[in-house]
This record gives sequence, structure tokens and C-alpha cells, in this order.
Amino acid sequence: MMQVGWGTLLKRFFNRSSGKQRLGLALTDQGVHISVSEKSAGQWRWVKQHFIDVADWPQQLHPWVQSNNLQFCQCNLVLLTSKYQIMQVERPAVEDSELAAALQWTVKDILSTQEELKIDYFELPAQPACANKVSVVVASRKDILTLARVLHHAELMPDQITIEETVLLDASGKDNEAVVSLVQHAGSEVCLSIYKQGKIYFTRRIKGYELLSSLTIDELNNGMLEALATEVQRSMDYFESQLHQAGLRKVVLMLDSDFQPEIAENLKNLLFIDVVNYVPDIAKDDALVMRHAYITSVVASQLGASVKSAKKVAA
Repeated sequence: MMQVGWGTLLKRFFNRSSGKQRLGLALTDQGVHISVSEKSAGQWRWVKQHFIDVADWPQQLHPWVQSNNLQFCQCNLVLLTSKYQIMQVERPAVEDSELAAALQWTVKDILSTQEELKIDYFELPAQPACANKVSVVVASRKDILTLARVLHHAELMPDQITIEETVLLDASGKDNEAVVSLVQHAGSEVCLSIYKQGKIYFTRRIKGYELLSSLTIDELNNGMLEALATEVQRSMDYFESQLHQAGLRKVVLMLDSDFQPEIAENLKNLLFIDVVNYVPDIAKDDALVMRHAYITSVVASQLGASVKSAKKVAA
């Protein structure tokens, strides 16, 4: 999804790659999580995990890549949510080939900025009556180029630069059943998305949960989960009434909390639908343990490498 526009920008930096190993990099406020997947006997396996602190990662990435003999491996990078925006804008009345250029001007007018932007967009599978919009992902061109230079210096080959909202989409296949996902990492907002048949129908951010990881279950039950359930219900109502889609029956969680099973059970009781925890169905070395903080980078390491469908584990 995001690799089309931004990948073109990056390709001039790189001209060779190794196809047996792939890296996934997930940027967070704390640093960068790095997952390595390796192809053996026709199957991709997650074989290595690493973390570099935010203050050091541009300098420390290259030595780590060298020490692990990962030069010229393909990599996929997931942007920090604070580094991009998603907005719905009226589709300009131009040919498809001219749409990206036209959206540049539309977005600059909306944001009232002279900063150079890098944008990509995705079509909306369903829209309210008489609407004709596209979802546009906007990031600073300077930020994207800075990341490109870091990867170039580290001797890595970027295949995709993508966003948090697409991670579960790419991992979950083309399920005919619509699913609500709630994704949140330490210090960030909750990303709520609705997927169906491998497409994003709806996405939004929910503020007020940036400190989720520090809250006890009693604190969460003191109104926070009820408020979250209300936000989810509003989004579900929009999906059903405004987009004229069948009722949703499942919520998938990927939250930064030690109490995710309890959160799933409580949301299930509040929403009266199935709420499950997300675990990617990815082959791995026995020594590795799938932790919440790793999931984005692990999935990213296998984007474009025939990732198996994700499993949704009941709470």
C-alpha cells in the first residue's frame, strides 16, 4: 500500500539485495524493534530479535547489521504513528495517473503548510451516500529521506515503508468477515481500523490511552474501558449505518498492556461481540517468544514474503 509512492523515492539509494533474509523495523517513541526472518526449505521463519534505543539507533544500526552479516538484506519499515497523518479528502477530478500530484496540492491547502510532503493514498471500498473521497497518508519528505539515508548507511535495502494501520491488514489475509482492530504501542494513541476482504474500510485514532501500559486492571475498569467500548461502538455504528455494511462480530486487540486478556474479556462483555488477542501465525525459532512489542516488526519482516494468515487467539 505505502510502498508505491515512497518506494519510488527510495529506490535510487539502493541497487542490490539478498533474498534469503528479510528485516522488519518498527519505529517507536522508545527506539526501533528489529526482527529478522530467514528463508529455509521454502519457508520463512522469524530467527532474530533486537532493540536499539531511540537516541542511538541511527548510529548503531549499521554496526549491528554488519555484526550479524545482514548487509544488503531487504527490509520493511513501519513508521512511528506520530510521523504521519491519515486524512480523508475529496477526490480531485483528474485522471488516475494525475491523482497523486493533485492530492499534493489538496493536502497542502488543508494543512496550510509549505513543507515538502510525501503522500500516498488508498481507495475506500465503501463510502457514505454521495461521497467521493480517498484516504491520504501524509508524511514529511524530509523525514522519509532521513530514514532512507539511515537505511542506506546501514547497507539495507528497503522494500516497503508502511504504516501501523496496515500491519494487521497485511497479516490477516482476505477474510470475508469484517474485523475491528485496536492497536496501541507505548506512548501512542490507539489506532482503530476496520478491515474486510484485505481492505481498509475505516481508520481513526483514539486519544487518551497513551499511558495504557502503566495502568492496573482496576484503573482500566474505572471508566477507561467503558469509554473505549463507546468509541468502538461509534465506529461500528458508522460502518453499519453510513457505509451500509453487515454488522461487525469481532474485535482484534494488539495493546500495550499486561492485562490484555482481561481487557478483551471486559470489552467482550461491554460490546456483546467476540474480542480476541492478536498473535501472528509465523514460524519461529524455539528460543524466541512473541511479545507485544515485537509483533509489528515481526510481521513487517515478512511483508511481501508470503506471510501466512494470522491467527486470532481467544482471550
